[in-house]
Amino acid sequence: MSTIRPNSLIGRIIGQVTAILAAIAVAGIIITSASASTAGFKSFLEELRPEAIAAGVPATVYDRNVAGLEPDLSLPDLVIPGRSVAERGQAEFTQHPTDYLKRERLASLAA
Repeated sequence: MSTIRPNSLIGRIIGQVTAILAAIAVAGIIITSASASTAGFKSFLEELRPEAIAAGVPATVYDRNVAGLEPDLSLPDLVIPGRSVAERGQAEFTQHPTDYLKRERLASLAA
């Protein structure tokens, strides 16, 4: 017959609830960031409309062609407010060699 230890059961439940709440918080941040980016994109399209019309694009053509457009938030060089920007550049040009090469590897090359 197995016995349930209340402390470990409560600890697991608290851990699971904490993990679920953390996941919900992260999802909320991502959704908020994405919807803010989408709102910015929609604003950009609205600002671009008068310029397109002034350049000779009929309003109906512009409206028909931008209807349903969504920003591609997966583009690698896209900077989205609220998201961290990955460091760009080849290691040889952005770091000192000792930052990306192990000392042992350098010693073996020099030997």
